[in-house]
Amino acid sequence: MKRIIGHRGWASQAPENTIHGFKMCMEDDRVWAIECDVHLTKDKKIVVAHDPKLGRTCNGTGLIAEHTYEELLQYDFGGWFGEEFKDTKIMLYSDLLKLIDGKKRLVCEIKSEFGLNNEIVPYILEESKGVPKDMLCFKSFDHRIMKKLADAGCEYDLGLLFMDKAYGIVEECRACGCNFISMLYYNYDQEIFDELKEAGIDCYAWTVDTIENADFMYKCNNHEVAIITNKPQLFFEY
Repeated sequence: MKRIIGHRGWASQAPENTIHGFKMCMEDDRVWAIECDVHLTKDKKIVVAHDPKLGRTCNGTGLIAEHTYEELLQYDFGGWFGEEFKDTKIMLYSDLLKLIDGKKRLVCEIKSEFGLNNEIVPYILEESKGVPKDMLCFKSFDHRIMKKLADAGCEYDLGLLFMDKAYGIVEECRACGCNFISMLYYNYDQEIFDELKEAGIDCYAWTVDTIENADFMYKCNNHEVAIITNKPQLFFEY
């Protein structure tokens, strides 16, 4: 089975990181996993959203970290995408876990812009209790957060995010207790795939939205790389 991961839900068909896209992924068995992003609110609730700043995907302003969860509920997180999604509310991480109910793997990115979310580790570990071990993983650009999770005895897979082609990936993963990486698709090459495979480190690639973009990676990696995409439908028959 190809590992197709819905980026922020099904972001080409529904507003990102909302219940609508997540439900679409849950209803299609060809989607292997769901990807999401999380932030910690002022009152220590974990909410599902990509940007630390409000505005791009809702009608609010300021930082998520400056708002309580109840304050965030006043904003519309769906109307920007289409009238049919108007009045969509921000989702709690705990509610997303309930929706998935251990039936698909959740790839959860812990956001870290502006030094935010440094306190998230104990909260996310507590809320994740009971999720089957192979149905949840965490990733972040902030390698310190991954190290904190590893040091806290996290039983779930941990991954490092890389924007650019990086060197010393294997050593960095081992230092942070991580067993997979997630990198922009065009920064992978045969040498990196071979190095990671030899080290037993799994590969996720983002954001892959055309067949052409997937071709090289699949050929180098024998279809083992996990594809994070806004358009899962493109890869069902590929």
